Formats: sequence, C-alpha cells, structure tokens
Amino acid sequence: MKRKDRVLHPDRNPKWNSFLAVLFLLLLSIIFFYPVLLCNRTFYAFDNLFRDLPWSPSATDAFTGNSLITDPVHQLYPFYHFIIHSFKKGFLSFWNPDYFCGFTL
Repeated sequence: MKRKDRVLHPDRNPKWNSFLAVLFLLLLSIIFFYPVLLCNRTFYAFDNLFRDLPWSPSATDAFTGNSLITDPVHQLYPFYHFIIHSFKKGFLSFWNPDYFCGFTL
C-alpha cells in the first residue's frame, strides 16, 4: 500500500497560518486592553480609595465600581511602589518596614 502524505491545504503556507494566529491573538489582546492602552484608564480600582481616609473628604458623589476588589489598591500597589523605589535606590529589599511593624515581600 502506498502511504499518502497528509496535506491540509495545499494552497496555504504554514507560515501564513502562524501569522494569522499571532495576529488574531494580538487583536484579541488589544480589544481586551483597549481601556488601558487608549483611554488612559487602569485595571486598578483606585476609585475605592475615596471610601477611606485621607481621601474620603475629597470624594465626590461618583460611583465606585466594585467595592470588593480593594486588594490591588490597598495591598499590591504599595508593594510594587516600595519595590520600585528600592530598585531605584540600588538594593533589593525583602522586608518592608513601612507596613505596620514590617512585612516580608
């Protein structure tokens, strides 16, 4: 018996298929990150800061998006800020002394 070589589409180049897949993923990413890339917005819920002091007196009657997702604002963003400043000072810190009595990173 003669073995047939499997040909998916003889008129298509496999490199073209890869290019289309990468282009599709790129377009999907741009659609998902559209508010961040083009509208000067962020995924962090910074509007929730207006519920807490010291920002609550300056709050307007604006609607806060989701009050349950405050971890990125209250915990993760200060960690990133501390790590970036420690890198800029030229050292890698494994302890954050500014968070209550200290906190490991």
